[in-house]
Amino acid sequence: MATQDIMAKLDVLDKLHRLPETTLLTTDLAAIFLCASVTSMERMRAKGTGPAYSQDCSKGARGTNQKCLYMKSDLLRWHERNKVSSSMEAAVRKGQV
Repeated sequence: MATQDIMAKLDVLDKLHRLPETTLLTTDLAAIFLCASVTSMERMRAKGTGPAYSQDCSKGARGTNQKCLYMKSDLLRWHERNKVSSSMEAAVRKGQV
């Protein structure tokens, strides 16, 4: 990744961290905030292992490609709950050991 791209991403990340915790973020912005890919966010949503999000679930809402919104405070809470202090602890949590 070029230095210019890294600096632009860091600028966006800094701006995201300055937002109030009640701010709603799209999947793209939530991925930047968590330093993850959009694909990872989608995969975690499908498995139910990612941060809480909101989606229009009202009766009559159409399509499988509904916009997902993440509250910044939920992203921070999810990140805090998933901290580990060793690779062994991470492996145990994942059921690999």
